[in-house]
Amino acid sequence: MKNFCYIFLCVTLLVTIMPSAVGWASNAGDMTPESYLLTPNRVGNLFLTEMTDIQAIQTAFGAANVRTEQLIRQGFEEVLVLVYIEGTGGAPSMEGVLAGSDKILTGGGLTVLDRRFVTNKGIRVGSTFAELKSLYRIDDFAVSAGAVNARSEEAQMSFVLSTGDPLNLSDNVVIKKIRVWTP
Repeated sequence: MKNFCYIFLCVTLLVTIMPSAVGWASNAGDMTPESYLLTPNRVGNLFLTEMTDIQAIQTAFGAANVRTEQLIRQGFEEVLVLVYIEGTGGAPSMEGVLAGSDKILTGGGLTVLDRRFVTNKGIRVGSTFAELKSLYRIDDFAVSAGAVNARSEEAQMSFVLSTGDPLNLSDNVVIKKIRVWTP
């Protein structure tokens, strides 16, 4: 009986402690405020490195929450990674592209679409350009697919604005995506 109790206790600890220790998020209820933090090279429980691959993303957010789609761009095979966290109405919380023979996250990093994720200075999807520029230095702008990307070396992130001309941006333009760069 003593051995049975010991085994039961060990299994109980593994089931309750291990998922949070490795960052599994089977649903939004498993996510803590730190799970939604965006800092340089970090999206929630995922620390981005030069070798971030699908296994690292699945470990951080739960394999059941990660879906992939094959893409062919400019003759090269890539894999679109979509992460779904409960509470977004079926929309992905983030996306990224895996490329190369090792299928690692490309230099563009991981793009956050979910407004629950927030930088350590309080910027999230839905924040305004005025809020962004009051908290982060914006180093440059790029226009892509009709949106303006505001790049901040300080944050090591790009903030995709909903619309606008980089030479004449309105303060009330909102952030629709945040791209956290890989190192």
